[in-house]
Amino acid sequence: MLQYPGRGPRISEPHASSLPALAAEAAHDIARHTTGELVMAGHSMGGVLCYEIASKLTTMGRPPAWVVVSAARTPDRNRLDSARVLSMTREDWLAEIAGGPAAPASPTSPTETDEVTDLVIPVMRADYLMLARYQPAQVPLTVPLLALGGATDPWITDDHLTAWSTWTTTHFERRTLPGAHFYYRDQPAEFCAAIREGPRRSVSWV
Repeated sequence: MLQYPGRGPRISEPHASSLPALAAEAAHDIARHTTGELVMAGHSMGGVLCYEIASKLTTMGRPPAWVVVSAARTPDRNRLDSARVLSMTREDWLAEIAGGPAAPASPTSPTETDEVTDLVIPVMRADYLMLARYQPAQVPLTVPLLALGGATDPWITDDHLTAWSTWTTTHFERRTLPGAHFYYRDQPAEFCAAIREGPRRSVSWV
């Protein structure tokens, strides 16, 4: 599992500011530390990062066997304005957290609310800025690609998933599982099985 700088065990590191640079670092580490068949999966913004990593690995002669993008828009559809992101106040971020897919589980006290917010806002700001500044090369992958999503996701529609078909020159499939943006949380076994299976070469989109 790829751990971004500025969170988890890498909490002391500065947040990543460039999606291509983050992808290049990850691709280098993957190529250096892995052998055999490689399958890649990324959720939400991680789907775009997964595309970038797979593209760089292919250039390095270490292409993945297939790529899975989950609940993600294509690189050219993630258009955010960096000036707007930088101008957002705490109240703006609170509204974004409450109404967006990054909303955390309900806290149990006002103190916990503040603590969670103080952790979430810097992470969201860094992610939003990376997407706002990202300029995709728009070069399709040359490996099979599966676009997964939640059937009732209000932010990622069937059209968003289908749009990934132009981001590979080979096999593509779109599938949906029950649930919303974080559909995999309620069905981890089915989610993992879909990743392991990858694009089924002879099956039409569902």
